Amino acid sequence: MRVDGTALVQWADRQDAWSRLPVLIRRLVRETTPSLGRMTFPGGDAVNLPGFDGRTLEAKDSIWVPAGDAVWEMGCSSGPVAKAKGDFKKRSDEISAAEQASLSFVFVTPRRWPQREEWVREAKALGGWKDVRAYDATDLETWLEEAPITRRWLGELLGLAEHGLRTPAEWWSSWSSASKPPISCELVASRRNGEGDRLMEKLRGGDRVVTIAGDDRKEAVAFVLAALMQAGADDLLDRILVLTRPDVSLGARRSVPPILVVDLPDGEEVDLGDRSKVVVVRPYAKGRLSERAGVELSYVGSEAFRQRLVDMGLDDEKAGRLATETGHSITVLRRRLSDDPEERRPVWARNDDARRLLPFALAGSWLEGDRNDEAILLRLADKPSDALQQDRDALLRLEDAPLARYGTVNLVVSQVDALFAIGPFIR
Repeated sequence: MRVDGTALVQWADRQDAWSRLPVLIRRLVRETTPSLGRMTFPGGDAVNLPGFDGRTLEAKDSIWVPAGDAVWEMGCSSGPVAKAKGDFKKRSDEISAAEQASLSFVFVTPRRWPQREEWVREAKALGGWKDVRAYDATDLETWLEEAPITRRWLGELLGLAEHGLRTPAEWWSSWSSASKPPISCELVASRRNGEGDRLMEKLRGGDRVVTIAGDDRKEAVAFVLAALMQAGADDLLDRILVLTRPDVSLGARRSVPPILVVDLPDGEEVDLGDRSKVVVVRPYAKGRLSERAGVELSYVGSEAFRQRLVDMGLDDEKAGRLATETGHSITVLRRRLSDDPEERRPVWARNDDARRLLPFALAGSWLEGDRNDEAILLRLADKPSDALQQDRDALLRLEDAPLARYGTVNLVVSQVDALFAIGPFIR
């Protein structure tokens, strides 16, 4: 997808452009500036607050961001020269000569402004500021080519689809809204063992590959996004894209490593280019990893699970019943709350895996190595021990696995869920 200058000019005519433009510049700065002390670009309702439209502090010189400290002004009006001159004069009058000497002034417009270089020369000739820059739609188009994540975010706003890449907000909306009421990020992020903090430590600490395991792959993806949204981690969210197809291209020029959450089935892979310039988050179903994941998701505590359901609008009785029946599994809950038949039916219930599940679903849970438990399982299965073991291992490896294993304890994630699936095979 290419968000070109024409698309930006058309966007400038929309009512939301003036409040979104500072957010666009903030994201571009964050994605393409390797070293930056601090920045602020108030967007949304905050654009009406007094002060600069943006500030960058302690930046190392880059193509787009001046070295040191800079103040940013911007506007979407059809006459950018008048807005630039007005903002430049206002800030020149307000800021002392001594402070101006250590500051750069940057003006941004999503309009085309062919005479911007002429205006920059005139502004510099007046003296005072450390540097003066101006960017228009043509410059923003070029800047976006170096920022695939921001380009996808803006493409979403402009209705320019790019198949195979989704922003965190876009992926989350699609996943959570499959149930009624929608699954809340508070519920998904509420884990017992501080997994959200551990995830952020890894992403901020320089790990190039972060593995995360949940009941199924999509629950693991959902947790990554929910944990960051709940923590307000915009520095990470602004760098994230979710890959949902293998045939995507991110482009080669990346100043800051993007964070790519790979939501692809086993066996499908995407060309990530230079791996030293990307951070990869690999979500897995718990049974599909041959080694322990960097972050392995615990279940949500029983009281927290029930309370989050109440916060989602369910009454106490239904919340308590659903928490028990789903085994405190978000994957099972999402399925139970969906009115889409395809969402309600787990993948393993659509083939012979449901028949394999029969003895385990009837047992509910068992201790590995316990002779009495194993004897009962063999009676229920009516098959040899090695075949039963193979069935269990195969079920553990499934996407959205119906079984879980903790040490020597084996259990069915949701016995009610499993019984509905095996019903046709009970005789």
